[in-house]
Amino acid sequence: MKKFFKLFLSLLLAGSLLAACEENDIHVTAENSLKWNQTSVTAKPGKTIELDWQSTTPMFHPELLDMPEGWTAEFDTERNVVRLTPSEGAYGRHTLRLQTLDANGQVYQAFLPVEMMVRNAAEGVYVLNENSWAPGSLIYIDPEEELFDNVYRNVNREELPATPQDLFIHDGRLYIIAQDSGLVIAEASTMRKLFDKHFYDLQQPSHIAVLDDQNIFIRDSKGIYRYDKTADRLTFVEGSDYASKAPMTVLAGRVYAQSGSLILLEKGQDKVNLKSEIQYVSGVDKAPDGKLFVTTSRGFFGEGPQTSFVHKVDPLTLRSLESHEIKEFNWEHDMESSRSLAVFGNKLYYSGTRTVIWCHDFASNQTRQLIDLSKCDWAFPQGITYNTIAVHPLTGRLYMNRLSGFGEAYKTNRILVMEDKGEHIELIRSYDDYTAFPAGVFFPAQFE
Repeated sequence: MKKFFKLFLSLLLAGSLLAACEENDIHVTAENSLKWNQTSVTAKPGKTIELDWQSTTPMFHPELLDMPEGWTAEFDTERNVVRLTPSEGAYGRHTLRLQTLDANGQVYQAFLPVEMMVRNAAEGVYVLNENSWAPGSLIYIDPEEELFDNVYRNVNREELPATPQDLFIHDGRLYIIAQDSGLVIAEASTMRKLFDKHFYDLQQPSHIAVLDDQNIFIRDSKGIYRYDKTADRLTFVEGSDYASKAPMTVLAGRVYAQSGSLILLEKGQDKVNLKSEIQYVSGVDKAPDGKLFVTTSRGFFGEGPQTSFVHKVDPLTLRSLESHEIKEFNWEHDMESSRSLAVFGNKLYYSGTRTVIWCHDFASNQTRQLIDLSKCDWAFPQGITYNTIAVHPLTGRLYMNRLSGFGEAYKTNRILVMEDKGEHIELIRSYDDYTAFPAGVFFPAQFE
């Protein structure tokens, strides 16, 4: 027994010494050894980047350790370069471990922090595609203006519901509602699906606004419902009958919608809290001073006001604080599902589904026509504006989706990115043939 115990101790000691020797053979990055030429890197899904390293002695058999699943690496040993291609997912911060051998077989390692690009950056842009009674899709344009197509499908390996109409971002989660009564909730930074549900009691839902898990407001052809996700309970909001097929606005924990007048919905309440005296409401959005901008259209069939108005509205009383008459055009909400007004500071933009872009400066009470796209070769002059103009709340850039036509012609399309230069519109860039009947353009910054 004693001999066996001594033999066991000898083997254990020998193993420890061997492990110690192996550890001593690993040389972590230090002066006069192996090091990356980069100090840190930002990576994007599907985009190949080149990384290179240097060493004071020849190194052989390079390999990358601890790579996230799905990432690929191609080595050019003559140039000491690796071509790294990240996959979808694995967002956040990672550390790449480069391992090589010298001529004596000793192991060297170098470490490089890699930050995987996070979606939902404040400067980013989403374009939601309805498709044609088929699964929708989601486009993301990052702050460097690179476009990533089908970002939801690529991460989850499944499609969005059919004919998605609206997108809302709350508390790091992205909510998409579709006309086939499907709701999808995804993690905004990764697109990873967190929740989905089909509402059999809803009739072609079109818009969504979120306060928290107990207060998810969904508009359908009957009116507005409050969905309590925690209790899985859907309740009709009394007084919201036939709410307009238009986006809702959230300000200071309250929801504002259109139903002829402006209506106010409160957290935990299943009835309309307040209705405005303002009628023929065609649009609502946040003003820069904590108030609301509310637009109205002309009356119908000769009834009501014969001109449009833009109001600055108190969000608590829904009373107009200041109003401007718009004589140049009719600020209406027609067949579109996106907003009829786009706000950047005190500048309010309008296009409807037409080709002319207007701007009303609320501070100076001046209205001007910026451009008629039917006269621009770069905008499919004989084509269609599908949904409305949108403006980035941080950059002020204008986004518009143009189709060359209906039928198969919709596959030839263009996302226009423009800037308001004061007296004219300047095209900054465009993205061709990515959309499929786009429901709208959305900006993470607009939900903050």
